[in-house]
Amino acid sequence: MNATMLVEEVGVAVKPVGIPGKGVVNREEIERAVRLVLESEEGNVSYVMNRIKIKGENENKAVGQGEDNVFETGAK
Repeated sequence: MNATMLVEEVGVAVKPVGIPGKGVVNREEIERAVRLVLESEEGNVSYVMNRIKIKGENENKAVGQGEDNVFETGAK
């Protein structure tokens, strides 16, 4: 998977917006992206973290509860 797919199709990532013509991302944009991933305004799990959790649960159902499941045991 590439970054665009993770952002647009899977919904488990946030793409920071760079400064047009400069190819850099300022610190405010980095902060915005991190906050979108880690927190929500209501104090609940953020949208992105919730999507990751749902994808992990679906993966668990698809492959079973074995040791080979990267969502359960971590990347190998």
